[in-house]
Amino acid sequence: MSGSLNSSQHERGPAAPKRVLRRTVLSLGIALGTGTALTRSTDAPGPGRAAADPNSVADQPSADPGSVLDAPAQRPGPSMPTKSLETAHGKAVALTTRMAKSSAPLRRYRNVFMGDPDVTAAFFRNGQGVLKVAASAAGLSGQLQILDAATGVREKQINPFPGNGGGVGAIAFDASRATLFAFGAENIVQQVSASGAVSVGYSTAKGTTNASFAVATDSKGRIWNGNYPSGNATRFDPARGSTLNTGRLRADTQYVRSLAIDSSDTVYAGTGASKPSIFSWDTDSPGTVREIPLPWRIPTGFVRRIESHADLLFVYVVGPDGKTIFSVYRTSTGKWLTPPWKWLPSGMVTASSDDNSEVYAVWSGAGSHRLMRIDARTLEADFVGLVPGPPEAMEFEASGGRNYLNLLCGSGKGFRVAGISVDSGRTVRDVPAELAPRVFKLQSLTAPAGNKVYFGGYLGDGIGSLDLMTRRTWRSGPAVGIRQIEGMLAYDARTIYLGSYTGGVIFRFNPVTGSVKKLIELRDKYLQSRPIAWTTAGGRVVAGTIPDYGRSGGALVLINPADDSTRVIVDPVPGQSILGLVGDGDVVYGTTGIKGGHGAPNDATPAHVFAWNVARGRMLWKQALPGEVEINSPLLVRGGLYVSTSNGVVQLGKDDGTPLATYRLLERWAAAKYRTSTIEALPGSNRIVHLCGGTVTLLDLGRKTRTEILRGTYSDLAVGKQNKLLLVDDGTDIVEVTAGA
Repeated sequence: MSGSLNSSQHERGPAAPKRVLRRTVLSLGIALGTGTALTRSTDAPGPGRAAADPNSVADQPSADPGSVLDAPAQRPGPSMPTKSLETAHGKAVALTTRMAKSSAPLRRYRNVFMGDPDVTAAFFRNGQGVLKVAASAAGLSGQLQILDAATGVREKQINPFPGNGGGVGAIAFDASRATLFAFGAENIVQQVSASGAVSVGYSTAKGTTNASFAVATDSKGRIWNGNYPSGNATRFDPARGSTLNTGRLRADTQYVRSLAIDSSDTVYAGTGASKPSIFSWDTDSPGTVREIPLPWRIPTGFVRRIESHADLLFVYVVGPDGKTIFSVYRTSTGKWLTPPWKWLPSGMVTASSDDNSEVYAVWSGAGSHRLMRIDARTLEADFVGLVPGPPEAMEFEASGGRNYLNLLCGSGKGFRVAGISVDSGRTVRDVPAELAPRVFKLQSLTAPAGNKVYFGGYLGDGIGSLDLMTRRTWRSGPAVGIRQIEGMLAYDARTIYLGSYTGGVIFRFNPVTGSVKKLIELRDKYLQSRPIAWTTAGGRVVAGTIPDYGRSGGALVLINPADDSTRVIVDPVPGQSILGLVGDGDVVYGTTGIKGGHGAPNDATPAHVFAWNVARGRMLWKQALPGEVEINSPLLVRGGLYVSTSNGVVQLGKDDGTPLATYRLLERWAAAKYRTSTIEALPGSNRIVHLCGGTVTLLDLGRKTRTEILRGTYSDLAVGKQNKLLLVDDGTDIVEVTAGA
């Protein structure tokens, strides 16, 4: 087989590719990852949502919206307890519970990290046949925006997933009922009425945590979506209110990342993260599945997008290096084709003529955006005309004997809704699109000395800051290369080290000048994705990482501040991610978790605490804590080493890691994730602040007391001046709170 390996250096990151899916599906793009936002949980385990078995291929009635409950945590393997600190490590310290009045925030800073819209979008026609644009962006507001295509005026702004910073990932339009179905980073699909009212639509397959990556609609109006991490697809019939779930497409598949359905009602599903491939089945016979191998071998990655045009599949694959590979597959012959052109369709967005004989794509380069007409028989391409920018959505329209393309185009100057005559190449409509700005969900909060607080955003773009005295906010420009910040370290007045996802990119940022220097990208050579943990030791800045999709085993990155040189130690604790670091002289103490990159199986051994000598370059000791799936935030408090879990704090001996004492604070069930708990020491005291699931608890080591300070929607934590606590509240606000007595 032959394949076209056309690569693009442009990395769009975790968001799903943008395109107009066939018939009534609107693909609106969402991130793969969950970032590092804290898990919000209850103090006791709850029953799970009603959902069909992922191995079933029989239609099931949709769950009663009134009976939908919180999803249960994904539990680790049977060899380990599921509740953190179920067994004490060392001595179980009896704590006296002190009652405290609710600590009202001293100050609140609202919506501190905002940015221009970065949308994915698609066209649809409402119940009256009027052309509309549905657009979405990551963030906590403006998740779904409806524009009038003729005027570009925004008509509705809807948030189907409040509290979920990933927003809406895909939309399916049920034309017979004029109803939208919204997909996000959840296992429940929300229904959006013509008036904008949101209600529960249906439950996807059991074990699903994200249903937004791939959506398509078949000829009978049934909606299909791909599931993560269950590695299967769900079919929902709006007329019957029933669901069907395929089996896992292959034993090692966790992502169904893309879906397309052709005119014969054959489903094509692209997978990842391990050994990405394409699978197909008939919409009425999902139990009979065949695999279409890719024309090249890729150990990890994703079939990010599949588009169906006549008997062609346009296939976009993202490999382990983050580059996009484009190829074409002809279903009638079962052969991969090499197009006679070398460019990648801009935005991975194309559209077909009504008879599928012509495919339209945009060739972007050298500051121009050229609309191209591709012959579906020969793949020859010819120039039609210019368009205002790279396409976010494209739809073919035949009206009055004339043929048009409707486009939503994005550029550095905003978005425009355009109409292009494909007969003459002329622009017949070009109006600005009134898209609302987005508000990022904050993460990676840090408060160096002074009045400035720095932060990143979930699915964010750059670093932001807040001046606590003047209330002024600032954010870096989108062109500097910083993306979703996983962790950062304030080194001195002119240096903050940043770890950016995806790609595992480490930057040196100067907060005085705003300049940014890229030091290393860890994905290509070291297969790392998230530099999440930071400290200093042995004259070096040290970062700890989470590996790339489908991979296990984090890394330690040693940075010399004098010359920015780096050294990488891969997999110091085999099979586990590095989640927390603290330095003491030449030694760095670290904590790990059993969850690797998304799509990788959890490690079979418990999470660890370890000590690494930076100067000598060797491991001093590693200590597993049985029953723990994730250990975070190592701290040194008056010479003692402490670490956090979702249920409390553990003290270990610095010399050999021997568990000394366990301080049980909460009663939570927790899945293996990344940094679901945080602890910070209050300088000059024996007190530790613990944060998990929105609950802030003060642990007094000397008095052996626990005091619950706050309970709510609190996430990232930092300690500011005069021991004031700085917390993220409700995802978007920073609040300043006293630590109490």
